[in-house]
Amino acid sequence: KGTKELLEELDMAKYLQLFVEQEVDLEMLLTLSEGDLREIGIKTFGSRRKLLNALNRIRNFQGLARSGQLNDKVTPQPSKSQLPQTPQQKPQTPSSQGPQPQRSILRN
Repeated sequence: KGTKELLEELDMAKYLQLFVEQEVDLEMLLTLSEGDLREIGIKTFGSRRKLLNALNRIRNFQGLARSGQLNDKVTPQPSKSQLPQTPQQKPQTPSSQGPQPQRSILRN
């Protein structure tokens, strides 16, 4: 991703021209501070904070990737709504033995 895609994803594309004028690419963007963003022309606190939070997440992700803490085979975990629904089944007991009495986990 580049600066344009990041800003679009954050719904901040209106600031793209400021970064173009200042020749700030994504690599440079990742080094900017709140003061730098203010100097470039991002005047509102909310926009600066939103962008800084996203940049911090990217930096943290990059740090994890460099340190090898990210597994290359990471697969997204499905949410509960994405899991297949299966009917709950009660455990069956052999009819010849009848139901087994419940054992307490506190007794041997």
